[in-house]
Amino acid sequence: MFCICFTFFKSPNRYFTYTPKDLAEWYQNSESFHHEQDMLQWTEKLRPCAEALYIVLFENYRDLLAPVVLSILQEAMSASPPLESEINPAMLLKDAAYSAAGHVYHELSSYLNFSDWFAGSLSLELSNDHPNMLIIHRKIALVLGQWVSEIKGDTRKQVYHALIRLLQDNDIAVRLAACRSLCYLVQDSNFSEQECFDLLSTCWSLCFKLVEEVVVFDSKVQVLNLISVLIEHVGEKITPFAGQLMNFFQKGIDLDNPDAFNLLEDSVLLWDAVLSHATSMVPQLMDLFPSLVTILERSFDHLQVVVEIIEAYIIFGGAEFLNQYASSVAKLLDGIVGNVNDKGLLSTIPILDILIQGFCS
Repeated sequence: MFCICFTFFKSPNRYFTYTPKDLAEWYQNSESFHHEQDMLQWTEKLRPCAEALYIVLFENYRDLLAPVVLSILQEAMSASPPLESEINPAMLLKDAAYSAAGHVYHELSSYLNFSDWFAGSLSLELSNDHPNMLIIHRKIALVLGQWVSEIKGDTRKQVYHALIRLLQDNDIAVRLAACRSLCYLVQDSNFSEQECFDLLSTCWSLCFKLVEEVVVFDSKVQVLNLISVLIEHVGEKITPFAGQLMNFFQKGIDLDNPDAFNLLEDSVLLWDAVLSHATSMVPQLMDLFPSLVTILERSFDHLQVVVEIIEAYIIFGGAEFLNQYASSVAKLLDGIVGNVNDKGLLSTIPILDILIQGFCS
């Protein structure tokens, strides 16, 4: 059995590397390529099947196979140095070796120090701006997301900078990979908003730029997920970026926008998240409120979130908000009564409680 495992592990260039067809598909449409790689099932093609087998074997024979993987990784990095930019078998083998290291990060972390790997190789490769490096850059972006639990200390801030830089890449597949891994990094328990605060402005701008440029629905959702995670984890520090967020929301909740039907749920959830972390009712937020009426006139699918948004407006906006939008609030409540079930009606009680306790005297 070990001989079979050893032979399999010594042949990543046979099973893990991109084929000329893979690269042609990537160059033709990098955004579609990114999602196709995610959707591949192990039963459909050789590479995902080999990767699935590899993970199972490594989990069961970690102590025996870890030295083999480390040897392959070292040999691949030596054969394709960080400043080497030619797309050749050595580069593709290194990409495959990075895939191998990424897939078993949890088990391999006992044998490979991530900070040393990043400082000695990954960071140098990211500094190589040659267009051909997009293959390695995308793989590094994915590896950073896989190894997130091992990214600690001073290396963590360097990784934030690296992913922000990759969000500016010319290739959409690289940028989407960076977007995903940045999301993992922010969600990690070791996240510190202070470490990445100076990068927030750039990150917001790049997210809004990316969501405008991608065309696949799953791409937009992926970027929206990062925006939502950032809002959740940086809290009141989103205030300086309220204007950018509002401009984005206006497109997401504009029902005349072709993308609005698909993005409405995510946009409404983001709207609720912004209000949850806001410290005051800025004018841009106030001006968005009438859109809730239009949304509920079309559908009650998002009723619970809409109710939470109304509550937040009443609490944060107070008398100023009601003086401006009392008729809209009344219209919303009137539209709900008689058109939803008992559970939907019960969800409006908190709104009535707030109005009675805070503004009826």
